Amino acid sequence: MTDADVRGLLDREEIRDLALRYCDAIVRRDVDAVMDVYVEDGEFVVPEQAFQVDEKAAGSEKAAGSEKAAGSEKAAGSEKAAGSEKAAGSEKAAGSEKAAGSEKAERRYQGLAALRKMYAESMTSPAPLPTAGNNIVRLSGENTAVGRCMAQIRYAHNPKLLSLGYYDDEYVRTPRGWKFKRRKVTLRQFNRDDS
Repeated sequence: MTDADVRGLLDREEIRDLALRYCDAIVRRDVDAVMDVYVEDGEFVVPEQAFQVDEKAAGSEKAAGSEKAAGSEKAAGSEKAAGSEKAAGSEKAAGSEKAAGSEKAERRYQGLAALRKMYAESMTSPAPLPTAGNNIVRLSGENTAVGRCMAQIRYAHNPKLLSLGYYDDEYVRTPRGWKFKRRKVTLRQFNRDDS
């Protein structure tokens, strides 16, 4: 085995560890640790439907008199929410890529400030509990790689809610190790059985 082979194995292992560190940080609600796995201009792309899980939790919090109904405006799909989402700040608009109401609509967050705001908000209620596995990594250059990992996301407020999907990732080597350059979530199944 050559030095290049050993380096490739070590690189793949460090890259696979990113997905585990990412999930661990979200479960612990540690926004700083999530930021640590992204590069400065990192990007996260997520389907609009992933945010609609907020609807039930927000409704029950509102009924209980809570002023802090996490994501209620987003889940309700109001125009006000779309405006505030854009105001949430991203060097690249955080609005949907396609027409509102489309199943293919996406939200994009780019840069650490926009990512920090989005993750901080998503770690309130309902809290996601992600796990990742089946990581595939391909080194595409000395300092770049691409990969995919499967994901299951459950929610603390309702164990019956389940998202199944995968992340398509782009990675870059930095002086502080491998980081996410881009993560794109694709949902394959979204169970919203709230009964």
